[in-house]
Amino acid sequence: MRTPTPLLLATLLAFLALPLRAQMAPSYGEDPQLRRVATDSLPALRQLVTSANAQAMGFRSPDEVGKAALLPPIQIYLVRLDQLRQYQAGQEPAALLSGGDRVFFPLAVDGEVRSSVELDKSRGGWRTAGFGNPTLAKALASARDRIAPAPGSPAFAVHVAALNMYFVGKRDGGQLLLAAVIDDPRLKMTPGVPRPAAEVFSDLVPLAKQYNGLPW
Repeated sequence: MRTPTPLLLATLLAFLALPLRAQMAPSYGEDPQLRRVATDSLPALRQLVTSANAQAMGFRSPDEVGKAALLPPIQIYLVRLDQLRQYQAGQEPAALLSGGDRVFFPLAVDGEVRSSVELDKSRGGWRTAGFGNPTLAKALASARDRIAPAPGSPAFAVHVAALNMYFVGKRDGGQLLLAAVIDDPRLKMTPGVPRPAAEVFSDLVPLAKQYNGLPW
């Protein structure tokens, strides 16, 4: 059997890396249905928000909902607990990411993030999955604007649901970087400041192994 040449090995490695790199750099401009569904959901949000629930939904009053504008979306990937428990140093961190069929649109009023629209594509086409969640909307948008090349540009989020953690991520020179979205005492991270995902996941392995199934 012939030994592959260095050029052939490099070509094979580049080919195998393409799906992960493409996955980490979604192009929302190629899916016009995404923004259309988000835009079409806003009238339903206006009907949903009342004086009784406006603050819980992130608005000071129902009148503000009419001024809410969609900011660039954030695609959400998941990290499963069983895979995180098995993660080892040297493993490709992007291999832990799954999903990508949830998208989070922060909603801003006069430039200030107040609320969100969440879309889901798990059943085929994009559909509205939820509104509100102002705390998460502000945290994701703030961390995304700090880590992304330009404020408000498309980026992705990573959700470790079992540990109740969110990160925002980007690719830099082929390396996957993650930034925490809140100041979490379980993490050695400053919100919005990226670290290599391999280091982040290694730090999370002990927490994943200790997790007892109860809410944090």
